[in-house]
Amino acid sequence: MGWGGAQAKVWPLTPNESHFATDLRLLLVNPDTQNQDRSSSPKRLVQHRLALLLGCHKTTALLPKALRPTAPSGAITPASETEVGSGATDPRPLFSTLENFSMKKTLIALAAVAATGAAFAQSSVTMFGIVDIGVTSIDQGGDRLTSVSNEGQASNRLGFRGVEDLGGGMKASFWLEGGFSTDTGVGGGSAGGFEFNRRSFLGLSGGFGEVRLGREYTPTFWNHSAYTVFGTNGLGNSVNTFGAGNPLGSGATTAVRANNSISYFTPTIAGFQGQLMLGLKESAAPNTANEYTGVRVVYSAGPLSASIATASEGSTIAAESWKRTNMGATYDFGVAKLFAFYVQGDFGDRENKQFALGATAPVGPGTVKVSFAQAKFNAAAVAADGTRNDATHVTLGYDYNLSKRTVVYGVYSRVSNEGAGTFSTNYTGSGATGAAVTPGGNSTGFAIGVRHSF
Repeated sequence: MGWGGAQAKVWPLTPNESHFATDLRLLLVNPDTQNQDRSSSPKRLVQHRLALLLGCHKTTALLPKALRPTAPSGAITPASETEVGSGATDPRPLFSTLENFSMKKTLIALAAVAATGAAFAQSSVTMFGIVDIGVTSIDQGGDRLTSVSNEGQASNRLGFRGVEDLGGGMKASFWLEGGFSTDTGVGGGSAGGFEFNRRSFLGLSGGFGEVRLGREYTPTFWNHSAYTVFGTNGLGNSVNTFGAGNPLGSGATTAVRANNSISYFTPTIAGFQGQLMLGLKESAAPNTANEYTGVRVVYSAGPLSASIATASEGSTIAAESWKRTNMGATYDFGVAKLFAFYVQGDFGDRENKQFALGATAPVGPGTVKVSFAQAKFNAAAVAADGTRNDATHVTLGYDYNLSKRTVVYGVYSRVSNEGAGTFSTNYTGSGATGAAVTPGGNSTGFAIGVRHSF
């Protein structure tokens, strides 16, 4: 296609250009020739062959001086390939120049590699993201609130990740990812701007495993996401009744991620892999909200996946640290996939537990989802905060796949509180603020949304 959607004419290569292209390809893919000096370095070989190839095909017209158009050229209209302004009216010189320029870029790149002796290391950078938006209606506290909501199934994100092959089995990688609200366009940063607040790390990997430094998910978070049907997003998310925000009044901020972290991932051996993370407090205070020491072990083989994780996490209280242990498993039977999850949190004499069971099953062009979770808090935890009490959470959903990257989903969820509990189906990221849950009352919600990944 030409500029603005116009159809461009493609001019055939001349016989000499065609032969040159063939020999250039052979130079790249078949470096072993009969006349090769085996004592020469790769750098000298590339220099020598490139010179021979240019000489044999008399390609002086492809040198930088010859890149100049045969006639002065003005601008190119965005709607067609016709050259405008002073210069030629026949488009042939324009496309001939573009063909030569493309070929010359290849030669310049080859010459640069030959001159510097650079290694042919492979590297890539990928831009990726998720956009998730829908309509959510929540009934609680005697009021119903309907809103255009975010992240009903997955967190909105925009990110960049890259990897470079360093040779010898070593690779360098980076990950920069930030969040945003689709309904308003506002970034997910602390001041409403766009920040790489979801993940930002640099890593090195090889036969020894992988080391990452930066802001990253904690080992004890992964099981919440991997072994519950609705993960950690939307009306049915697994942390709604766990109290991940300020867990047990500890002030810890490591329920999902840790700043200033050092992570080590072992190689996978016989289906097992381990993760160790240290979140450095970078403060003279005895405890900080970001302090973290945790470990996770995963086993995956065929349809079975299972994991256990434990950690001593952050706190804003000097004498204590929040501790969390969780475990989960999934088994895929083909006709259905079963989920099981358990977590326990401790902060001093306060304790809470949660278990969840669920299943997914392919039905038609999509997937049916069902989840049941129950939360329990001991007397000390309830005495410290009566709004966090025992609760039951039931969720049903269906994903309809429009394509491999676009899904329309529907969800219905209900939280039933006990005592003076006020857990809600509302969730961080929805963007909605409705009436408070009546203590000991129920919260119900339904949502219809669409998620697109790129």
